[in-house]
Amino acid sequence: MFQKQIKDVAKDVRVIKGCQTINDKVQNMNVVLNLVESLRGDYMEERHWQQLKNKTKSDIDNKSQSFSFNEILELKLHKVKPEVE
Repeated sequence: MFQKQIKDVAKDVRVIKGCQTINDKVQNMNVVLNLVESLRGDYMEERHWQQLKNKTKSDIDNKSQSFSFNEILELKLHKVKPEVE
């Protein structure tokens, strides 16, 4: 929804650096949210989580009670999208 609003902004406003930064963040969040949806699937096994940890060079504990969406965001999944899909 927000992405459509950005597209509707006048072209001369879209070239402003701040607008492009916001657009990039919205696009990255769309990628992350789609990947998060996949991560919560029942078919995600421990080996898949291990592969994700290797690709993102992280040591998250997906079994922890404190595991949170913020930790998923810190993985910067948008940077490794092709490998994660």
